[in-house]
Amino acid sequence: MNPWKITAIILALALVATLGVSVCHLMESEEEGVLIATTTSLHNTGLLREIAGDYKEGTRVQLKFFPAGTGRALEMARKGGVDMVLVHSPIQEKGFLENDILMMRKIFAYNFFVIVGPSNGPVDMMDKNATEALMAIHNSGDNDPLWVSRGDNSGTHSKEKYLWEKAEYNYTQLYDACKDKWYVNASSGMQETLNYAYEKNCYTLTDTGTYYSWKSSGGEGFEILVKASEELLNVYSAMIVNPGKHGINLEGALKFLRYLISDDCQDTIGDYEKNEEKLFYPVAELLEDGQNGSLIGVAKVGFENEQIYNWITKYAYFKDEATGKITECPTQNRWPDISYRSEETISQK
Repeated sequence: MNPWKITAIILALALVATLGVSVCHLMESEEEGVLIATTTSLHNTGLLREIAGDYKEGTRVQLKFFPAGTGRALEMARKGGVDMVLVHSPIQEKGFLENDILMMRKIFAYNFFVIVGPSNGPVDMMDKNATEALMAIHNSGDNDPLWVSRGDNSGTHSKEKYLWEKAEYNYTQLYDACKDKWYVNASSGMQETLNYAYEKNCYTLTDTGTYYSWKSSGGEGFEILVKASEELLNVYSAMIVNPGKHGINLEGALKFLRYLISDDCQDTIGDYEKNEEKLFYPVAELLEDGQNGSLIGVAKVGFENEQIYNWITKYAYFKDEATGKITECPTQNRWPDISYRSEETISQK
């Protein structure tokens, strides 16, 4: 046979073999992949990229994230478009647990909301808490843009509405009366909202993770004016879509949930920084050990472990109707005999 033909046949066989391996690899990756709807703060800060890289290296499992506001992320779960969610709005999460849309809730991190704005802005924020600051903005009498809201049903938007109500304003009435004056609805993600507020010399509510990440690229003169406090606590939870309602990668989702609260991942969360500022704080050990837990970097925000523990259980725990106690995940939303820490697997029914 012509040697050129022999060479061509060998090359063709090698190509087929290579393609076969590639197709098998893609099929394996697709089968093992986990689809996760996530709040933008975890994604845009780069934390999830760090976690996903470590996770893939150890498991060869591909994590695919869909960044959105918490409201949109929860709706993706309702429709069965993802396997699990990473969100930060206990008020919204509660309804999805009560309706059995989500299961196995686990709190894995926290940071704080803060009010940021121009250091030389028109409203005096000195020594004010969050509700006092909002009242000062409302009473400023300014008809030019002054406050920028996410306006997207995200966890940040949910917290903002809570703070307006706590300041004794009806949010719907306030929005209707002021939306064409000093109140601006950005209907955007957090980084875009920060950019708009910075450009227009306005104030806004953000989480510290996104702010420090955004600030690392600029934002001169745009500072934290109302600092971390109990009412500004921001808690991040992971939940799995109920497999009884949608066909999901249950094993993959459960394994990743367990990884989120593992020592390795909690260390990654605690070590993640921008310009020597911690963006998020791990919390699994503290919640497991109660008030005697150890929390990396807690002194950075000036609060004791006991304070953080009490605030989280007050703000982000729910009453378990089966036991009468408060818990991060009610009994009805857990699978019996399945531990968050266990390597035990369960089959999808």
